[in-house]
Amino acid sequence: MKTKEKYYRKNPNIVTREIEDEIILVPLKQDAKNMESIYCLSGSGADAWKMINGKNSVSAIEKAMLKKYEVTEAKLISDLGKFFLKLEKIEAIA
Repeated sequence: MKTKEKYYRKNPNIVTREIEDEIILVPLKQDAKNMESIYCLSGSGADAWKMINGKNSVSAIEKAMLKKYEVTEAKLISDLGKFFLKLEKIEAIA
């Protein structure tokens, strides 16, 4: 499956809380890999996180972000790709 056709889902073992303009991610599973790990998303990261629902494709998220932010398409695609990779690494999405 090409990345743009991918539909990410949030890991149900990650608790999220929105505080003002930030989204806090806390893993429920406590093992050596994520023990004491809390992640904070703000700005475009928080906006992208809100769109991850298993129904929005990567392409749809890119299009929505391009409408909202003044950035080149190439820069947004690159940054969003890195963002998704980080979220996959911490097992926040699949």
